[in-house]
Amino acid sequence: MARSVLLIDDSHTVLAFLTDRFRKAGYRVAALQRFVDLPTLLRDFRPDLIVLDLELPTLPGTTIGNYIRKYQSAPIPMFIYSSAAEPAARAAAEQLGAVACFTKSPDVGPLLKAAERVLAGR
Repeated sequence: MARSVLLIDDSHTVLAFLTDRFRKAGYRVAALQRFVDLPTLLRDFRPDLIVLDLELPTLPGTTIGNYIRKYQSAPIPMFIYSSAAEPAARAAAEQLGAVACFTKSPDVGPLLKAAERVLAGR
């Protein structure tokens, strides 16, 4: 069965781009722009990996990440994928227990390789 990835970002363009790249790499993908849909997605989609933006307009990514950590039934690896300043993004990633932190870029090769590496061990 294909591994699943939950993408959380406020940008439709970023979500479409990442969805396309992860699907081409063989992943099942769910994309989320609205926090209100998160509890249902976590329950029904049951992601193997979460890719989270930090700079969201309605709720900070750290709040969403903390919610996920508090209510997950089993630990889900999380990546931070953000245009936030590097020191702030790394600090947030550490606070959330994220496996890795990536700066948004059109080159998602490192992100996909990290996903493959992290999920190979699960």
